[in-house]
Amino acid sequence: LGKIQEKASARAKKTAKRLAAQNMLNHIRSLVDESGNAVIEEDEDEEIPLSVEPKASYTALKEGKVKVPVLSPKQNKEIQKFYQTVMKKSSKQLKNLQGKPLNAPATNYCQMIQEIAEAQRFEVLYTDIPELSAYGMHQCLVQLSTMPVAVCHGTGPTVDEAHAGAAHHALQYLKLMTKS
Repeated sequence: LGKIQEKASARAKKTAKRLAAQNMLNHIRSLVDESGNAVIEEDEDEEIPLSVEPKASYTALKEGKVKVPVLSPKQNKEIQKFYQTVMKKSSKQLKNLQGKPLNAPATNYCQMIQEIAEAQRFEVLYTDIPELSAYGMHQCLVQLSTMPVAVCHGTGPTVDEAHAGAAHHALQYLKLMTKS
Protein backbone atom coordinates (compact mmCIF):
# COMPACT_ATOMS: atom_id res chain seq x y z
CA LEU A 1 0.00 0.00 0.00
CA GLY A 2 1.94 3.02 -1.20
CA LYS A 3 5.34 2.89 0.45
CA ILE A 4 4.15 0.68 3.29
CA GLN A 5 5.09 -2.95 2.92
CA GLU A 6 4.47 -5.88 5.21
CA LYS A 7 5.69 -9.44 4.80
CA ALA A 8 4.88 -12.71 6.48
CA SER A 9 5.87 -16.32 6.04
CA ALA A 10 4.06 -19.52 6.82
CA ARG A 11 3.91 -23.08 5.54
CA ALA A 12 0.91 -22.35 3.35
CA LYS A 13 0.86 -19.47 0.89
CA LYS A 14 -2.72 -18.58 1.84
CA THR A 15 -1.78 -18.36 5.52
CA ALA A 16 1.26 -16.19 4.72
CA LYS A 17 -0.91 -13.79 2.68
CA ARG A 18 -3.46 -13.63 5.50
CA LEU A 19 -0.72 -12.87 8.06
CA ALA A 20 0.81 -10.18 5.81
CA ALA A 21 -2.63 -8.60 5.39
CA GLN A 22 -3.14 -8.62 9.17
CA ASN A 23 0.32 -7.04 9.65
CA MET A 24 -0.58 -4.35 7.09
CA LEU A 25 -3.85 -3.62 8.84
CA ASN A 26 -2.07 -3.29 12.20
CA HIS A 27 0.55 -1.04 10.61
CA ILE A 28 -2.12 1.22 9.08
CA ARG A 29 -3.98 1.40 12.39
CA SER A 30 -0.76 2.48 14.10
CA LEU A 31 -0.49 5.40 11.64
CA VAL A 32 -3.77 6.98 12.79
CA ASP A 33 -4.06 8.83 16.10
CA GLU A 34 -7.12 8.76 18.41
CA SER A 35 -8.78 11.70 16.64
CA GLY A 36 -8.62 9.86 13.31
CA ASN A 37 -5.84 12.00 11.79
CA ALA A 38 -3.08 10.34 9.82
CA VAL A 39 0.41 10.60 11.28
CA ILE A 40 2.28 9.67 8.09
CA GLU A 41 5.49 11.51 7.35
CA GLU A 42 6.15 12.00 3.64
CA ASP A 43 9.66 11.18 2.35
CA GLU A 44 9.96 13.30 -0.75
CA ASP A 45 13.60 12.29 -1.23
CA GLU A 46 12.59 8.72 -2.07
CA GLU A 47 10.04 9.72 -4.68
CA ILE A 48 11.10 9.09 -8.26
CA PRO A 49 9.12 11.37 -10.52
CA LEU A 50 7.22 9.35 -13.06
CA SER A 51 6.66 11.00 -16.36
CA VAL A 52 4.23 10.05 -19.07
CA GLU A 53 6.98 10.86 -21.55
CA PRO A 54 9.79 8.25 -21.39
CA LYS A 55 12.32 10.68 -22.88
CA ALA A 56 11.70 13.11 -19.99
CA SER A 57 12.41 10.35 -17.43
CA TYR A 58 15.55 9.33 -19.28
CA THR A 59 16.71 12.94 -19.49
CA ALA A 60 16.14 13.41 -15.75
CA LEU A 61 18.22 10.29 -15.05
CA LYS A 62 20.95 11.37 -17.45
CA GLU A 63 21.18 14.85 -15.93
CA GLY A 64 21.35 13.44 -12.41
CA LYS A 65 18.04 14.98 -11.32
CA VAL A 66 16.78 11.58 -10.22
CA LYS A 67 18.63 9.33 -7.82
CA VAL A 68 18.72 5.68 -8.83
CA PRO A 69 18.46 3.53 -5.72
CA VAL A 70 21.56 1.42 -5.06
CA LEU A 71 21.45 -1.82 -3.10
CA SER A 72 22.77 -1.60 0.41
CA PRO A 73 25.20 -4.22 1.72
CA LYS A 74 22.32 -5.66 3.76
CA GLN A 75 20.17 -6.03 0.62
CA ASN A 76 23.09 -7.65 -1.22
CA LYS A 77 23.42 -10.17 1.62
CA GLU A 78 19.69 -10.94 1.44
CA ILE A 79 19.96 -11.64 -2.28
CA GLN A 80 23.00 -13.87 -1.78
CA LYS A 81 21.19 -15.69 1.02
CA PHE A 82 18.14 -16.27 -1.21
CA TYR A 83 20.17 -17.91 -4.00
CA GLN A 84 22.24 -19.94 -1.52
CA THR A 85 19.02 -21.23 0.03
CA VAL A 86 17.62 -22.08 -3.40
CA MET A 87 20.78 -24.03 -4.23
CA LYS A 88 20.78 -25.86 -0.87
CA LYS A 89 17.16 -26.99 -1.07
CA SER A 90 17.43 -27.57 -4.78
CA SER A 91 14.40 -29.40 -6.10
CA LYS A 92 14.36 -32.16 -8.70
CA GLN A 93 13.14 -29.63 -11.28
CA LEU A 94 15.98 -27.21 -10.56
CA LYS A 95 18.55 -30.02 -10.76
CA ASN A 96 17.07 -31.07 -14.11
CA LEU A 97 17.35 -27.47 -15.29
CA GLN A 98 21.10 -27.49 -14.59
CA GLY A 99 21.59 -30.78 -16.43
CA LYS A 100 19.72 -30.14 -19.64
CA PRO A 101 20.18 -27.68 -22.50
CA LEU A 102 17.41 -25.13 -22.84
CA ASN A 103 17.16 -25.31 -26.61
CA ALA A 104 15.51 -28.71 -27.05
CA PRO A 105 12.60 -28.63 -29.52
CA ALA A 106 9.02 -29.05 -28.25
CA THR A 107 9.92 -28.02 -24.67
CA ASN A 108 7.10 -26.49 -22.64
CA TYR A 109 9.02 -23.65 -20.96
CA CYS A 110 5.90 -22.24 -19.27
CA GLN A 111 5.25 -25.58 -17.57
CA MET A 112 8.92 -25.95 -16.58
CA ILE A 113 9.08 -22.53 -14.92
CA GLN A 114 5.75 -23.16 -13.15
CA GLU A 115 6.98 -26.50 -11.74
CA ILE A 116 10.18 -24.87 -10.46
CA ALA A 117 8.15 -22.00 -8.98
CA GLU A 118 5.90 -24.41 -7.10
CA ALA A 119 8.86 -26.39 -5.78
CA GLN A 120 10.84 -23.28 -4.77
CA ARG A 121 7.77 -21.34 -3.56
CA PHE A 122 7.79 -18.26 -5.75
CA GLU A 123 5.15 -16.88 -8.09
CA VAL A 124 5.25 -16.46 -11.86
CA LEU A 125 3.22 -13.61 -13.39
CA TYR A 126 2.90 -12.99 -17.14
CA THR A 127 2.10 -9.48 -18.37
CA ASP A 128 1.27 -8.99 -22.04
CA ILE A 129 2.53 -5.81 -23.67
CA PRO A 130 -0.25 -4.42 -25.87
CA GLU A 131 2.07 -3.02 -28.57
CA LEU A 132 3.61 -5.29 -31.16
CA SER A 133 7.40 -5.21 -31.46
CA ALA A 134 9.18 -3.47 -34.33
CA TYR A 135 9.07 -6.82 -36.14
CA GLY A 136 5.32 -7.30 -35.62
CA MET A 137 5.72 -9.83 -32.80
CA HIS A 138 3.64 -10.09 -29.63
CA GLN A 139 5.54 -9.13 -26.48
CA CYS A 140 5.33 -10.36 -22.93
CA LEU A 141 7.08 -9.86 -19.58
CA VAL A 142 7.30 -12.60 -16.98
CA GLN A 143 7.91 -11.65 -13.36
CA LEU A 144 9.39 -14.10 -10.87
CA SER A 145 8.69 -13.14 -7.26
CA THR A 146 12.17 -14.20 -6.22
CA MET A 147 14.59 -12.12 -4.16
CA PRO A 148 15.30 -9.87 -6.02
CA VAL A 149 12.32 -9.83 -8.32
CA ALA A 150 13.33 -10.94 -11.80
CA VAL A 151 11.63 -9.73 -14.97
CA CYS A 152 12.29 -11.32 -18.36
CA HIS A 153 11.03 -10.37 -21.82
CA GLY A 154 9.73 -12.63 -24.56
CA THR A 155 8.42 -12.22 -28.09
CA GLY A 156 6.58 -14.48 -30.49
CA PRO A 157 4.15 -14.57 -33.39
CA THR A 158 1.34 -15.39 -30.91
CA VAL A 159 0.70 -14.41 -27.31
CA ASP A 160 1.35 -18.00 -26.16
CA GLU A 161 4.68 -18.07 -27.98
CA ALA A 162 5.60 -14.72 -26.39
CA HIS A 163 4.84 -16.29 -22.99
CA ALA A 164 7.02 -19.28 -23.91
CA GLY A 165 9.84 -16.93 -24.96
CA ALA A 166 9.65 -15.03 -21.68
CA ALA A 167 9.54 -18.31 -19.70
CA HIS A 168 12.56 -19.54 -21.69
CA HIS A 169 14.52 -16.42 -20.75
CA ALA A 170 13.42 -16.79 -17.10
CA LEU A 171 14.70 -20.39 -17.09
CA GLN A 172 18.01 -19.23 -18.53
CA TYR A 173 18.20 -16.61 -15.78
CA LEU A 174 17.48 -19.18 -13.04
CA LYS A 175 19.97 -21.62 -14.54
CA LEU A 176 22.66 -18.94 -14.51
CA MET A 177 21.86 -17.66 -10.99
CA THR A 178 21.71 -21.13 -9.39
CA LYS A 179 24.76 -22.60 -11.09
CA SER A 180 27.12 -24.04 -8.51
